[in-house]
Amino acid sequence: MRNPDRVDRLKSRLRRLGLDALLISNPSNIYYLSGFNGHDSYSLITQDRKYIITDFRYTEQAEKETEGFEIIDRPSSLFKKTASLIAKCSLKRTGFESSHLTVGEADIISGSINKKLYSTFGLIGKLRAIKDQQEIKLIKRAAAIAKKAYK
Repeated sequence: MRNPDRVDRLKSRLRRLGLDALLISNPSNIYYLSGFNGHDSYSLITQDRKYIITDFRYTEQAEKETEGFEIIDRPSSLFKKTASLIAKCSLKRTGFESSHLTVGEADIISGSINKKLYSTFGLIGKLRAIKDQQEIKLIKRAAAIAKKAYK
């Protein structure tokens, strides 16, 4: 489900929190923001750009399922490629999903770039709680189907 407004709302929240970017590791949240439904991947959203970091198994899928996202093919470690992308973008304050990425994983990335990653909790969950028109339409349709099945 592609909805560019979702990314804009996220960027607005990042600005309010003083963050340059957010590293998204939860596959459900990656799908929510980009439409990409692959695995073993991260997304990095900056104020200027949107990335999906994945490997050769999912690059073609990511290209088909996303719009406006740059697909970064990682030949080896997801952590190393993510760290190099953060460094390449010259990000000073990058947040991460602390409910999904372990402290050890965050330490590997931050240690590679010698910069702290900032813990965020429930940031995308708060965005997901507010339904857009397309989501409301789908919820109503699902309720109608369930009601019909119940009868």
